[in-house]
Amino acid sequence: MTVPSLAQEAARDLVRVREDVRADLMRARHRTSKLLRQGEHDNSHRPHRSLNQRPPGGHELALRVAPAEDVPVTRKEILGGLINEYRRA
Repeated sequence: MTVPSLAQEAARDLVRVREDVRADLMRARHRTSKLLRQGEHDNSHRPHRSLNQRPPGGHELALRVAPAEDVPVTRKEILGGLINEYRRA
């Protein structure tokens, strides 16, 4: 069994720190992309009470009530199924 020198220990510590920083950056990028997609959904699709059930992004969705048998509805999963968007086909 050998005892590593100070230089070897320092090199090992630098490699570990670099790996930890890389993992932290990947987690931060993942969280940022999820937040951006959530914000996009909230501002472009989700209806708001104060706007007469229209989304704040300015997109005019057909939100009139219609019989379900007349208009087919499609579902789109966002964020791996965490959010579902429903649109008329």
